[in-house]
Amino acid sequence: MLLFEGPGEVRSILRAIDWSATPMGPVASWPRSLSSTIKLLLGSRYPMVLLWGREDLVQVDNDAYTKLIGTKHPQALGRSIKLTQAESWQTIGPMIERVIETGEPNWVPAQLLAVNRFGFVDETYFSLSYSPVEDDEGAIQGMLCVCSEVTPQTLAQRRLQWQRDLGARSAEARHADAVCDGLAAVLRMAQADIPFAMLHLREEEGAFARKLTVAPTPEGEASLARLAETGDWLARAASGEAVLIEQPDLPADLHGGPWGEPVRAALAQPLTGGAGAAPLGVLLCGISPNCPLDENYRSFLQLFAAQLASALRNARAYEDERRRAEALAALDRAKTTFFSNVSHEFRTPLTLILGPLEDALAAPPADLAAHREPLEVARRNALRMLRLVNTLLDFSRMEEASIPLSPRPTDLAALTADLASAFRTATDRAGLALALDCPPLPRPVMVDPEIWEKIVLNLLSNSFKFTAEGGIAVSLHGLEEGVRLTIADTGAGIPSEALPRLFERFFRIEGQWSRSHEGSGIGLALVRELVELHGGRIEAESDGPGRGSAFHVFLPYGEAAAGAVAGTATPRSRAFVEEALRWLPDEAEAPLTPPLGTRPRLLVIDDNADMRLYLKRLLLPAYEVLIEADGAAGLEALRRFRPDLVLSDVMMPGVDGMSLLASLRADPATAATPVILLSARAGEDARAGGLAAGADDYLVKPFGSRELLARIEGVLRLSAARAVSARIEAQVELRAIADALPVIIAQVGPDLRYRFVNATYESWFGTPRDTLIGRTMLELIGEKAFEMVRHRLEAALRGEAVTYKASLPYRLGGHRDVQVEYVPRLGNDGQPDGFYALVQDITAQEQAARHRELLVNELNHRVKNTLTVVQAIAGQSFRDPRVPPSARETFEGRVAALARTHDLLTSENWDAASLSDIVRGALAPFGDWTRVQLDLPNLRLGAKAAESLSLALHELATNACKYGALSVPDGRLSLTAGIGERFWLEWRESGGPPVAEPQSRGFGSRLVEHGLAAELGGEVKLLFLPAGLVCRIEAPLAHVVPSA
Repeated sequence: MLLFEGPGEVRSILRAIDWSATPMGPVASWPRSLSSTIKLLLGSRYPMVLLWGREDLVQVDNDAYTKLIGTKHPQALGRSIKLTQAESWQTIGPMIERVIETGEPNWVPAQLLAVNRFGFVDETYFSLSYSPVEDDEGAIQGMLCVCSEVTPQTLAQRRLQWQRDLGARSAEARHADAVCDGLAAVLRMAQADIPFAMLHLREEEGAFARKLTVAPTPEGEASLARLAETGDWLARAASGEAVLIEQPDLPADLHGGPWGEPVRAALAQPLTGGAGAAPLGVLLCGISPNCPLDENYRSFLQLFAAQLASALRNARAYEDERRRAEALAALDRAKTTFFSNVSHEFRTPLTLILGPLEDALAAPPADLAAHREPLEVARRNALRMLRLVNTLLDFSRMEEASIPLSPRPTDLAALTADLASAFRTATDRAGLALALDCPPLPRPVMVDPEIWEKIVLNLLSNSFKFTAEGGIAVSLHGLEEGVRLTIADTGAGIPSEALPRLFERFFRIEGQWSRSHEGSGIGLALVRELVELHGGRIEAESDGPGRGSAFHVFLPYGEAAAGAVAGTATPRSRAFVEEALRWLPDEAEAPLTPPLGTRPRLLVIDDNADMRLYLKRLLLPAYEVLIEADGAAGLEALRRFRPDLVLSDVMMPGVDGMSLLASLRADPATAATPVILLSARAGEDARAGGLAAGADDYLVKPFGSRELLARIEGVLRLSAARAVSARIEAQVELRAIADALPVIIAQVGPDLRYRFVNATYESWFGTPRDTLIGRTMLELIGEKAFEMVRHRLEAALRGEAVTYKASLPYRLGGHRDVQVEYVPRLGNDGQPDGFYALVQDITAQEQAARHRELLVNELNHRVKNTLTVVQAIAGQSFRDPRVPPSARETFEGRVAALARTHDLLTSENWDAASLSDIVRGALAPFGDWTRVQLDLPNLRLGAKAAESLSLALHELATNACKYGALSVPDGRLSLTAGIGERFWLEWRESGGPPVAEPQSRGFGSRLVEHGLAAELGGEVKLLFLPAGLVCRIEAPLAHVVPSA
């Protein structure tokens, strides 16, 4: 035992081993080369292990090596490494055997090994250098491995990469969701270090909500979701404490690490919100079951959480800044909208005041009764302007918190009923029910009656404005501490997202139906301020658009003195009602529009009743006028009335003037109709926007009658000139184009007389075109031919498109095959006005088609004869008893598949075949379609591709029926195809017997994998997956034939 003399634990153990009982035998019998290698190994401070025996691989190592294998020492000495490193033998075994077999050294810088050295399978990385060891005769009998562990460096480098990835993905994140998306992407790559993760973020109200769950399987994600609802770990981590969760508190179905072992622990860490701030959230990270949670691992997880917290803080800071900027921008837009609306509210009544007054002053002195109607319009709009000014004054006082309040004891039930009753005229006219429920109150209420009128009238006016049918209900009831007013309607309703903002200043619900677009946008905000001024509150409720709404006002009784003041309707209430009445359509009356004649026709669209009345009275002396109250009705009238000019307001409910203009220009039938827009929006931008949208003129309110009439006359003259020029130009261009085409073109009127023929018509029949114009088709083609096509001519005159083939005489003799089309022509009124006849010479195409059909039929006949001969010869050969029956079945199946494809292509004149027909034809002999799923696009393949693909599908189907999915009752087959950069088709089997890749390819596999790829110039892949065979075929798009 002199070989093992010397200090060290390993030497003492080696001395104690009975080597004669091992495959190495007594030490005295060892070759000198073995002894020399062991002496070298024991004297080295570098970790080494010697494996001796080509089959036994008995292990001898040194003191440095024992530190790498942990609890495997000392049992590993003198035993086969196949036993001592059984868990990693699948990795190191082939490398060791290769060195011993070839004698070539090998080196691996960082090899992943599964080593159970501390009671669990550890994820380790080693630098391994393998060298062969010879016996004294020069034969390789073993191997020397010089190794060093590089696990800490490898893991540190990998974990640093995850931190870099997280930083890169979150650097540009501008909101928390984007940070979460980046985190999820990194976690899915980092599952070797973080097998699973769950992120909770603190919401505005302080609660924590789960935002992200990442696990290797859906079952794992579900288990994590349940874990979030158990234990106190989330609350503890949310308070700033890092919490380690271990078994049995973790779900058993969470796995991780390189080898998918059960996870034994997870760490929940708070995401710091900055100096003195509460945590932003909690990140729960699974601990790899193959790595100890040492200082390096903890440090990585802490840095990862810190980096995530920093990214979230940055994103939230950006979100806060963006919200502040959006709030400022929204306020600016709201104020701009408010002042724009106020401008509109002033300009419309100003037009209706100034216009009638100018007309009255310009007329010769006469009886006042002659001007009563326009002066009434002026009076109503002056009152409306007064109300607008008062509203603006109230708004200004509201801004300065200086609205004067004069409360006094009031019989609020009587006052409210009186105010609501004033609206009955309007509701009756609109066909709405008005229900009042205002019983006497037990005591007077301290309110300012004038302010209460504004509250009630604003709410009633609002309900009337947004209710088309049904009714409005007003109720006032006493409560213990005060009163409750409810005004409910069955109107347009309020979207849920708009309810919180309903009482904000300038807020308007866009796109909602209403009787009028008029309104400043401060009415409900003013109501809330006035209610709160009385110490009350207002609430709104609605079940959504189209479900109506209700407003509830709560007021305290207040300290009332004796006595009460009964309420009566005031001029203010009459002004509200008069304005509401102007929102209603004009009452039925004798038509003011004279019968249609030769005068220009004008369509006027405005939602303001006074403006409609004013414009009608102004325009009727010179024009035929149709008036509509909203954009939708205007569009309908536009198609029916066919006006020469449209005069439209811009701001209207529903379809406004700009939308109407866009629809008018998008419709070819109305695109050329001139449009003048009337708007209260002044300024160059508004005018430029209207003209850019396609308006012919843009008139800003207030405008005078003479200015409006002059603008209308100018636009009509310009439109007429454009129409004449366009007709002349179109006729010249049409004649030039028609004469250049090699197609017979004729225009035929409703009386079947020729209005136009082109040069091709003239040369075909040899008749000068001047002698054709004005003559009837009956004269030219004769009674017999006319009767043959009469039904087609009648269909064309009804406006139907007609196509048919015929044979026409040719001036050079004989007849020619032609295709005839009758294309309806519409007149200015949109009704059929004759048709265009298009005649194309197709003689060459018809002759070629007939010739091709003959060739295809002959080819089909000959190929079928050839296939019959081939089958007969093969049948004689297969009678030889040495030929197995399966070979005959396979051959006949292939010939039959070729014949089916041939028949399919013959039916298509050998141009192309439908992919669906190819697939169904190939699979037809193989049985049950309920087990086959097809997802195929509507496309056609050329003849070559169709033949090759059909044979390949036959081979795949034959294999599936014999050995694959279709050989068992539960098996399934799916075929999908598509077009991208190339045509592709995928064959996928499932539910069949387990599939293993064959050692060698048979003829069928070679035909599919190589023959088909060569024929198509593409690529074919066969994947033998455990679930079933998958075949993916890709080919150039040149094989796809466009549909005819």
